[in-house]
Amino acid sequence: MRPKIILSALLILMSQMLGAQDFKTLYGLVTDAGDGSPLYLASVNLAGSNISNVTNSDGVFSLKIPLDTKPDARIRVSYMGYDRYIVPVSSFEKSSADNPLRIKMIPSIISLDAATIIDLDAYSMFLYAYRNISKNYPQEHEAMTAFYRETVMKNSSKYLSMNEAVLDIAKVPYYSGASDKAGIYKGRGSSNYDATDSLLISYKGGVSAALLLDMVKTPFAGVSLQNINEAFKYYDFKVGVPETIEGRDFHVLEFDQSALVNYALYRGRIYIDPDSYAIARVELDLNAEQFPEVVAEYVRKIPKNTKMEMVSASYIINYKEAEDGKWHYDYSRSEITISARKKYSLFKTQYRIASELAVTDHYPGRLSIDDESLMKFGDIMATKLEDFTDPDFWGSYNIIEPDSEIDVIIRRIIRQLRRREQ
Repeated sequence: MRPKIILSALLILMSQMLGAQDFKTLYGLVTDAGDGSPLYLASVNLAGSNISNVTNSDGVFSLKIPLDTKPDARIRVSYMGYDRYIVPVSSFEKSSADNPLRIKMIPSIISLDAATIIDLDAYSMFLYAYRNISKNYPQEHEAMTAFYRETVMKNSSKYLSMNEAVLDIAKVPYYSGASDKAGIYKGRGSSNYDATDSLLISYKGGVSAALLLDMVKTPFAGVSLQNINEAFKYYDFKVGVPETIEGRDFHVLEFDQSALVNYALYRGRIYIDPDSYAIARVELDLNAEQFPEVVAEYVRKIPKNTKMEMVSASYIINYKEAEDGKWHYDYSRSEITISARKKYSLFKTQYRIASELAVTDHYPGRLSIDDESLMKFGDIMATKLEDFTDPDFWGSYNIIEPDSEIDVIIRRIIRQLRRREQ
């Protein structure tokens, strides 16, 4: 998607602009005052400005500030559960990359419940959730079995294509920098195009896109776990009203793209477990209303004499807690609606492309996926399925029911899934 490309280019431009200015660099090391352990992703900010950074996994940070910054200007360091630390710029006079200023954070004496703390600082809530990824999510390779379904519908009444597949997923550890992979085990599909369908809509990269929706691994467009603080440049955050899902309470963190960003990004909600601060669910919508031209990032080729606009694009990602306390990628859904109108036509045609992926089983260990079954980003599933059809696999469930809930479908084929050899 173009937002990632635009953000990357913007970051490069900003760094070049900063390099052209006169600045000095402050170096610091943030640790726990008691045991001396480094504090990862502590927030560091020059008071009264938008100049900020976060500490790395060793607790170290560097902060570039204008050369004319006054010596008594304040640097604020904050970390959830600790008292805020304020230090003047003058204290960094002798700091260097090899000799950072040591900042010892003291745990808060007053015990505040999590709801009180996060209500004071939505940004700290966001950072704290991502600081705990290594604790809350698997840090080893995982093998998964999943059920995947995608549909293309015209004008909310006619299904143009329907595809289903059982997938093998090789999930790599968080922070590894590698990509998850998926391969088809069994699949089937059908199409319903006729002479009245002047536009043939194919969904490319659906499975790969579903894996990329893992918002714990890739939090926002153009923002990675390694530069999570960059999210604050493109999004505004606020604490929402807590909600209960399936009898379990969650904090809610709302976000929207910054008014300073003049291209389509996202708005949505992050559901956070109040005990572990694990991210349990993410809901987001593309700002298509304000930027309908973003359709060009979704449609590979727009036919001549046809005007296409993005109507909406919404996504849901769920995570599920296992018995060992780790949270696992469990479910994702995307739904994209695009309108098309041919030149001189009075009517628009709407196309809805929807996909769902639900994990049915997972276990630790590496999984090798052969090239024949591997789903690449540019693959069209309807074409790929031709080599993986097996009517006997589906048993009595021998028709595709796109209107059925995905959990109902999984229950119907659960025996086939359990019988298969891993």
